[in-house]
Amino acid sequence: MPITILSFLGRHAPAFLAASIFAALALPDLAHVMAPLLGPSVWGLLVIAIAIMDGITAVLLARPSHVLLAVALGFIANVGLQLATAVLFWKRGRPEALTLGFVSGNRNAGIILAVLPASVDPDIRLYFAMAQFPIYVLPALLRPLYRRLV
Repeated sequence: MPITILSFLGRHAPAFLAASIFAALALPDLAHVMAPLLGPSVWGLLVIAIAIMDGITAVLLARPSHVLLAVALGFIANVGLQLATAVLFWKRGRPEALTLGFVSGNRNAGIILAVLPASVDPDIRLYFAMAQFPIYVLPALLRPLYRRLV
């Protein structure tokens, strides 16, 4: 089942992206529209997370330091992208630079994982799977810092 979910996401990624762009342009004030969708969104993220983590337990048991390295690289890449983007756009103003930095660091690596070919190196799959952790963890950890900076 997990491979089926990832295959579905990979095949339909352009449609998901187009729908997101359309929604952002057509509904500028999404707060009242999106509130009822928060619950189903969390369930959707849970299904995707389960699919992405398929097989990771076996790798973790066989090579724990390898998995921890992939997690560390995911955190480093996320924070690095946030910093680099914020610095790049700093002249546009602090709130905008920090927002762009946050978005660039927290891009959805799950989409990349979904479209990788079956022949890709297993370490690349492992990295993109582990890159999900900072996407879920860093927003909560960095919230006080972002509040102070904005």
